[in-house]
Amino acid sequence: MFEAKSNMIKQQIRTVGVTNEKIMHLLERVDRKYFVPKNCEDLAYAETALPLPHDEEMLSPSVQARILEALELKQNETVLEIGTGTGFLTAMLASLSHKVISVEFHKDISEIAKKNLNNQGILNVELMVGNGAAGVKLPEPVDVIVITGALPFLPEGFKALLKPKGRILAILGNAVVQEVMLLNRKNKQFTTESLFETTTKVLRRAPEVERFTF
Repeated sequence: MFEAKSNMIKQQIRTVGVTNEKIMHLLERVDRKYFVPKNCEDLAYAETALPLPHDEEMLSPSVQARILEALELKQNETVLEIGTGTGFLTAMLASLSHKVISVEFHKDISEIAKKNLNNQGILNVELMVGNGAAGVKLPEPVDVIVITGALPFLPEGFKALLKPKGRILAILGNAVVQEVMLLNRKNKQFTTESLFETTTKVLRRAPEVERFTF
């Protein structure tokens, strides 16, 4: 297993351009094998998305690593994550920030994440169950928003949850290939950067693009 994890970092993570050594050390310390479904333990370090209950999926290691590197998280930041899954990316986000608020659509998957996080001693996470596809109600804005399922477009509600110098990472598109986008906010203005392409499941109850009829 140690060799498989080492190969994941050397052959999968580094080869997609991830160079942040902090991310590499974190991947060694927060072990992915403790977060994958029991029937997928032999694929814990494989470069593939893994199936979860309710036809959901766990993002591949390289996609998760590229997301973490792009965010450039700081220890004093609060992160809102939409799509908890089994909690692996949640654990990584929590290790790099002050606090993570993570929303999962399915209660049973959220319970799995809670158990996994507790077992690894990761306590700076607040788990919520609900439909986060259009945004959620929070007592105050956050520094970073990470949306781990695809959306056809970014609902405006997310922008209202962000601090003046915050950022949003979202996977956008309905097609076979989607784009991972990073939005940076400076007061009321947003800049958008396309990071890379990937393919993942669309979030449950994601808003649909309006279609014109003639």
